[in-house]
Amino acid sequence: MKQQLMTALATVAALVVVAFVVNVINDWEPVFASYTIAVTNAIFPMIAKAMTYSESHPSHGSLQTSLYFKIAVFRWVTTGMSIRLNLME
Repeated sequence: MKQQLMTALATVAALVVVAFVVNVINDWEPVFASYTIAVTNAIFPMIAKAMTYSESHPSHGSLQTSLYFKIAVFRWVTTGMSIRLNLME
């Protein structure tokens, strides 16, 4: 359980970092902000997979659920953030 909490916190930390980077890039050039979101949405699943496999799970289904949750939340938040940034312009 402690490992899962740590990887969940790491996912939130990654979201905060991506939000900051996208916000800075959006102020500079909005097109590159969308590229940054696309690249992070492509790279994060590999990071999430490494984090999830370091956790202990009672079953393979539990492992897959944890992996899916991390990837889905990351992608939903970063995509929603891009919509929010576009509305602010």
